[in-house]
Amino acid sequence: MVNRSRLFRRSERGIALISALLLLILLSALGVALLYKVTYEQNLQKADSSNSVAYYGAEAAMEKMTADLDNLYASEASPNWCDIQKLESQQPNISDINVTYAEYQITIPNAPTDCSVPPSSSSQITQGPNAGLYAEIVPLTLRVTADHASGNADGSGNQVPEEVRMIRQVEIAEIPVFQFGVYSDGDISFFAGPSFDFTGRVQSNSNLYLAEGNGQALTFHTAIRAAGDVIRDQLSNGVPTWTNGYQGSVNIPTTAAGCDGTQPACRALGLNPINEGSSTGGPTPPYGGTGTANSNWTTVSNTTYNGSILSGSTGAKQLNMAFVQAGVGPIEILRRPASESMMSALGESRLYNQAQIRVLLSDDPSELPGGATDGQNIRLFNGKTNSASPDYTNGVPVSSLASGSTTYFAEGNTASGTTEANWTAAPQAESTLISQGSGGPPTGSWNLLDGYLRVEYRKSDGTYTPVTQEWLELGFARSFLPPNSGSPNPVHPNAILILQQLADRNGNGTIDTNELAGSSPYITGAATRNNWYPINFYDVREGELREKQQASTNCRVGGVMNIVEIDVNNLRKWLAGALPYQSKSGKNVEYTSQNGYILYFSDRRGMIVNPNTSTKNGEYGFEDVINPTTTSGTPNGKLDTGEDVDANSKLDTWGSTDLGLGFGNTGNPQASVTCLSVARPNWVSGARHAVRLEDGALGQVPSRLDNGAGGFTLGSENPAYILGDYNANGAFGDPHVSAAAIADTVTLLSNKWTDLESFNSPDDTNGRNAGETWFRLAIASGRNLTFPQPTFTGVGKDFGTDGGVHNFLRFLENWSGVNAHYLGSMASLYYSQYSTGIFKCCNMVYQPPNRQYAFDTDFLDLNKLPPGTPRFRDVESVGFQQVF
Repeated sequence: MVNRSRLFRRSERGIALISALLLLILLSALGVALLYKVTYEQNLQKADSSNSVAYYGAEAAMEKMTADLDNLYASEASPNWCDIQKLESQQPNISDINVTYAEYQITIPNAPTDCSVPPSSSSQITQGPNAGLYAEIVPLTLRVTADHASGNADGSGNQVPEEVRMIRQVEIAEIPVFQFGVYSDGDISFFAGPSFDFTGRVQSNSNLYLAEGNGQALTFHTAIRAAGDVIRDQLSNGVPTWTNGYQGSVNIPTTAAGCDGTQPACRALGLNPINEGSSTGGPTPPYGGTGTANSNWTTVSNTTYNGSILSGSTGAKQLNMAFVQAGVGPIEILRRPASESMMSALGESRLYNQAQIRVLLSDDPSELPGGATDGQNIRLFNGKTNSASPDYTNGVPVSSLASGSTTYFAEGNTASGTTEANWTAAPQAESTLISQGSGGPPTGSWNLLDGYLRVEYRKSDGTYTPVTQEWLELGFARSFLPPNSGSPNPVHPNAILILQQLADRNGNGTIDTNELAGSSPYITGAATRNNWYPINFYDVREGELREKQQASTNCRVGGVMNIVEIDVNNLRKWLAGALPYQSKSGKNVEYTSQNGYILYFSDRRGMIVNPNTSTKNGEYGFEDVINPTTTSGTPNGKLDTGEDVDANSKLDTWGSTDLGLGFGNTGNPQASVTCLSVARPNWVSGARHAVRLEDGALGQVPSRLDNGAGGFTLGSENPAYILGDYNANGAFGDPHVSAAAIADTVTLLSNKWTDLESFNSPDDTNGRNAGETWFRLAIASGRNLTFPQPTFTGVGKDFGTDGGVHNFLRFLENWSGVNAHYLGSMASLYYSQYSTGIFKCCNMVYQPPNRQYAFDTDFLDLNKLPPGTPRFRDVESVGFQQVF
């Protein structure tokens, strides 16, 4: 009989063995799976880590390439293709983490085959805070492929690197400054009393102050950008707006054209009870103040206004010229340089180097091109400058006069001790009035102009040819009034540069009996050297430190300016070869490099060496003009807020040393002199020289000879004044040209302005009444620094500001109720360093006009920009991708 229990036990042992084997297989599978998973995770982690290293290596390389490109364009004005390609060899060295670069490349459409400058095209910026602006754009593509040795191997045992490829599209944009309605390198302020309707884009590299007079409206029509804060609750001098009469509306479009016409999408920016600026209590600490950020500003800026108004915190950024860096400010575009490379970013940006015509004056001929022995560096005196110069001992032979007629340079004469009151036919000048002080001229004749003049023009090959003698012999004198379209110059009808005027000794504006000597009656003969006065006038903003609180019927030395006039219409004729009696040098002036003509003017007569730099650098050198502790503003020898215009942290007063030598009162800008009989007829010493454009009405401003396009720009490191209708004639019309003035400061003088009135009424604008005048040009000018409003009474609420945008255009007349028509672009590129007088209004200096201001939309066409328009450079990333 079979033992079933034994069979059952054997069966159990078989099942157990099978189970054990199955369990062993299962455990082995689990072990293998676990090992595989651990190995896979280790490999994956290693791959992820290697990929991350490759990614960050690629990203670092891309940022380095972008930064190197930015630095290249900052150091060179126009980098060529070879310079750009050299950047490809400057890969980052991060071999310590085993990253190498299979690709590190910059490409461009239609790349040059040589070392020429990469091609650009005029197009609109499509992205970023500058979207909508037109610019000259160079499109570049940056490519980086980074490899990291991961340690992984393929099936053949070869190492497989982790690889990351990135591509970035970049636009190098050259943005013209005159494409803005208003641009400022510093703060911008709007706070007009009357309504102010402003067209044109607004850009501040710092803070933007927005206010408006009670019951009035400030209206914008296009984009507004401030790289700092947008401030509603105070003016730039700290005065609160809501409690001081600035409760008017500030209207901003919420969509494109929202404030145009019927204003379909135009909204007022809140002030009270809800402040819709980006800050409260002034600028926030990042932007130079102690204000508090508005937590709702991002919504207001980006959502409520759809990006029409941006601050630094919502995406606006600074726009600078390529050469601007620490120690090199924007004002350098005005400076007459020492030797430098014209290929540098600064050298190529200087108006001196761009100019087709240069008019240079200095006390020392060695400061002029060609030096002391060059026969075209001509001294403005009745003699022979050097062996190579023309002999003007018997006067200058002026081509428009009768054969043999000459004109002497103005001289004073102290021989007889006469005064103006009893002056007779003897050819004496302002003798005893000059010598009464401690200064004054030596005994005998002396020069009322003096200094050395050089005029030169640029040929098509880029070299310059002097034409000083040619210009002087076209004439250099006029009658009592400057020429204009209705009244040509009767003395020297072909003169381009006008240096002197007839001596109206009693100041009545006419030639009286015995006022002038000579049978012509005032041209020929030795006696006629005393028939001339320099062209002086009184700039009350420069002379007076306060508005009506230091009033005087006398003039102050620091405000007496000597002017070199430029007859714009005669310049146009000379360039066209249309002036008679002279060679046709003007037709040889090239006009293609700048699409028209730039005339660069620099008058350094009276300028002394800046002891801080050991150079003459274009500064006046006197900053002690504020003193907030006294109503008179008397200089206090202390550096106050708002005075350090050259940012050297020092109070500069060295420029006053040689002031007033011709007035018998030396070294004090605030010294008082008799306006009519002392300041008007005498030699102006010190850095008190300027240039004035006149006779430039519609059709009289130069343009290109080949097609009538292009235009004319004045560039000057001195103050500039523009007299009468300019590029217009009782209206804006055609044929107008693209015109600009870029100077230390620019002041607009009406059709009714006379220099004589500035001396007759130095303390009251009612003696300087303006007439309706039209100006069509872009203006780039300096402004003064702002400072906290002083605590003493008697000054306006805007005292301490720079006057704001509505006072950016400078005036010196009573414009009350009179229209001032302006069509152009206003750019504040720097702080003025020659005209250091602070903003003052509205009794002694000027009465504001009815401001008929508008942006010239011609400037939205890059082909219609004025010659020499400064340009900002912006490197903008417009596209990025990682290639998998």
